[in-house]
Amino acid sequence: MGIEPSGSRLWLINFYREQLSKFKKIGMGRRTEFGVKVTKKLIETTEKRLAKLAVVYERNVSHSALYQRKLKAERDGQTNGISNGIGAVAEIGKQDLSDI
Repeated sequence: MGIEPSGSRLWLINFYREQLSKFKKIGMGRRTEFGVKVTKKLIETTEKRLAKLAVVYERNVSHSALYQRKLKAERDGQTNGISNGIGAVAEIGKQDLSDI
């Protein structure tokens, strides 16, 4: 099992990314072209869904690979997770990096 998302998953990731961008451009309290009111909850829910879709790394990744991802995340200024290379941050979950 590789770490690349499938075509349909990439499509969904791009869809949610575009929606999130659109919601932020429109602004809180305003409505989309379909009459949906942009709210804080809508933006947060879209961000959460995007983050869940973007988690594509394997669960049994070696400590060396996690260490490299941790270094890249720190270098990229991310402190709440690991970059998975497609513009989203993946939470490490239960894997302990304290001994790295």
